[in-house]
Amino acid sequence: GAGRLRQRVEEKEAQLAQERGERKELEVKVEALQASYSEVSDRLEAAEGYQAETAAERDGLKQELRDADAKISKLEAKLSETVAAAESLEASLQESQGRLLRTEADRSRLAQKLTATQGKVSALEAEVALRSRKLLQAETALKAVRTSLEALQGHQAKTASERDEFS
Repeated sequence: GAGRLRQRVEEKEAQLAQERGERKELEVKVEALQASYSEVSDRLEAAEGYQAETAAERDGLKQELRDADAKISKLEAKLSETVAAAESLEASLQESQGRLLRTEADRSRLAQKLTATQGKVSALEAEVALRSRKLLQAETALKAVRTSLEALQGHQAKTASERDEFS
């Protein structure tokens, strides 16, 4: 009876500690991803058309991360109540297991979305690099046109000067 309940409580506390550790690892990974994403986002602001999409995706991910964090906090609160209310241990433990499964599914979904977003960021970086190369090519071509124009203007001025001398 009571020994079994204590054992189950201890098991759930150990499980909670493990999940807290996993949560901390996830938060560190998420923070690193957010820092990396913010850096890339700053560089991509100059690329018209992508800024709004990137900001919307970033905001969506931040909201999903807040939702997952809120679910984890609710789970921890529910587990603390379960320890205090030993007479309802069985029902509370089953509820907590269901929440853990949903949280894990949410975490997996978030990891997939983060991976997809990283792919989009890489594609945007490639687009920025391509546009930079095209801009450099255009600048080089413009310099050549200016040089030709200056030579033509010099030739026209010389021709006009010679024409004036002969008239």
